[in-house]
Amino acid sequence: GSCGPMSKKPLDEAAVLELQADLFAEDVDPPSPLPAWAEDQWVAFFESGGDAAVAEAELARKAAAAAGPPRYEVVHRACFVRAEPSVKAKPVGQQTRGTVFEASAVRDGWVKLSHNAPGFDAMSSSSPTGECWMLIDGSEVGLGELLRLRPPQLSAAALAAALAGRSDLVRFVAPVAYEVAGPSC
Repeated sequence: GSCGPMSKKPLDEAAVLELQADLFAEDVDPPSPLPAWAEDQWVAFFESGGDAAVAEAELARKAAAAAGPPRYEVVHRACFVRAEPSVKAKPVGQQTRGTVFEASAVRDGWVKLSHNAPGFDAMSSSSPTGECWMLIDGSEVGLGELLRLRPPQLSAAALAAALAGRSDLVRFVAPVAYEVAGPSC
């Protein structure tokens, strides 16, 4: 069966060789046997100089993009929101247990709140940097786990689009573990 007009089917040998010529990558030998990669994975493979891991990473990148930004839940009674990713930075607000928010960045054990996080406007306006950061694990200040990464909200359609053409078992990590078994169609 077909996945529909937007699906990215694995390329056959003729299409792979044509793409290889289009990309001036005649010096890069395709793996044998031919993997069931869609065009964007083959492009990543040829442009990397023949690194199969780069092609597999392209699949992970697509699935992570389909999953959207990482979401965190506050699991401690209350957590400070700070202007910078440091326990010494100015507190600009707090979030309470059960609050779930999107992260726009994760760096060195800190999560940067996205603009749509609860109370973001008030907190960012009182932040000298305009940013809002929360510590993920408060062990260094005697508090233990503060935030927990939530599973992605991934629709079946987004997952099918990200994994179109893959009928094998796919495993990847970006930024959380996903496992998908079986064909997407």
